[in-house]
This record gives sequence, structure tokens and C-alpha cells, in this order.
Amino acid sequence: MKRKIYADLVKWKNQTERMPLIVHGARQVGKSYILQMFGRNEFERYLMVNLEADKALVRIFEEHITPIPIIQYLESAHAQRIVPGKTLVILDEIQACERALTSLKFFYEQAPEYHIVAAGSLLGVAVNRDKSLFPVEAVEELAMFPMDFEEFLWGVGFLEEHIAYAKECFLQKKPMDDFIMRRFAEQFKLYTLVGGMPRVVEQFVNTHSLSSVLEFQRSIIEEYFADIAKYAVTSEKTKVANCLKSIPIQLAKKNKKFVYADIDRNSSASEDKHAGARKYLDSINWLNEAGIVHF
Repeated sequence: MKRKIYADLVKWKNQTERMPLIVHGARQVGKSYILQMFGRNEFERYLMVNLEADKALVRIFEEHITPIPIIQYLESAHAQRIVPGKTLVILDEIQACERALTSLKFFYEQAPEYHIVAAGSLLGVAVNRDKSLFPVEAVEELAMFPMDFEEFLWGVGFLEEHIAYAKECFLQKKPMDDFIMRRFAEQFKLYTLVGGMPRVVEQFVNTHSLSSVLEFQRSIIEEYFADIAKYAVTSEKTKVANCLKSIPIQLAKKNKKFVYADIDRNSSASEDKHAGARKYLDSINWLNEAGIVHF
């Protein structure tokens, strides 16, 4: 699916003085998909490795942190030459290997001729654990989010001419044609139901079934809870999960002010109003750093 971030990836590729790139965002926003498309379209070849799944590569990073041994291992393990300027190397789920994150600094300093992209879903959480891990001033960063409304319209095949017409009306502050306005309103209602996760949008485009969309949405939420169980510190797991569960309640209220009592239903009405903040602030920050919520 067409994504606006693609133009930023091309701009990064064509820089004469280029740092390794980190693309970060919540799970299922389309990072791996867009990077593979970028590799297919803009390079002669690309190599994607998943650091959550490839334990042998993780061991290599534990032993070596400089570029040459890592490149040599990747070439040998995947029987593929990695040619500077012609091969894109994608380190997916880099938060699973802290040494791989640190190695980006050495790629910048010792081997800037290679095109290295890292993608991570929980980088904010990993870096918050140990800020010394992050290669400050040695990487470029791009944040990726779910599809916005315009990207959703591209995905469902809405006419480009109508999108351009709507932009023109907006910029010139003139009313839109009633028929096209109704079409936009219909699509926006669908967008509020389907959301902007690419896999969910693709499922809707293929099936036009909101019930099947719901199944995909639930599976993504289950992945978020699995990440909490895996990556949150033990003392915070339950509180982080409770914060995530409370989000529908928070959004359904007329008053959108965040209320900690909505998280902890067992708290008494007379409890210190700041107790909830003290209890749950770190958990809410965890969700923010993981890219699951934004504030």
C-alpha cells in the first residue's frame, strides 16, 4: 500500500553523507512491508533479517560490533553479496538485540558506504532501559504511524482526482460538491471503524467484511499485550496491561480528560487523587514509549 514515508526513505537513500536509518513505530504500522517495498524498488537487492527470530545473528552481534565481521556473516549465512550502494540491509525488530542497536554507530563511523536500515517496535522502551544503548548523533530517525485518512483513501482505491479536488477546496476555502462530500463522509466513517493498520485495511479491501476486520484488530491488540508480558519489567506488567485495557473507557467518555480511577476500579472515592498518577504514570509512559499511545 502507498505510504507517505516512502518519499522520506528515497530521500535518505540519495544523501551523499548518510547515517544508518532507524524506522520506529508501534507493531503492525507497516514498517517491514514498506522497507521491503523500498528494497525491491530502489536497490538491486535487499537483505532483511529479523533479530527476534535469528538467534545466530544475535550471537554474532554479541561477539562482534564492528561492520566487517557482521557483513561477512550476513553474506555467508544468506549466500548473498552485500554491495555498497546496491544492497539494502534491513535489521528488523532491532529492539531484540541491544548490541545491534549500538553497532549502528560503528557503521556510521567505519562503513558509511553501506545502506543500513533498522526497524523496531519497542525502541523507546529499550532505550529507556539503558539510554547508553542509543547511537546518538550516529543515526537518522523516521517515525512511522498507522495510515492517515489520505493513505486510507489510497488503500481503498478512492479516486485521486477527488482527493486532489478536496485539497484544492480546503486550500481555497470553498465548498465541496455535495456528492463528493458525501463520499468523503462515508469513507471517513469506514476509516473510524477499520482504522489505519495496513494489514487491517488490506483485509477490508479484500473482503469488505467488518467482522473479519474485527478479528484482525483483536489479533493486533493481543500482540500488544504479548509485548507487555515480554518487555515490561515484572513490577509494571499488570499496571501497563490495565492502562491499555482502560483506553476504550477513556475514549468513550464525553469528558476526554484522563482519569486514573477508570483504570483502578477498586480504588475508593476518597483516595488521594494523585495516588493514581503516582501508581500508573510509569505504565502510561511505557505505552507511549512503545508507540501504542500518544500524548
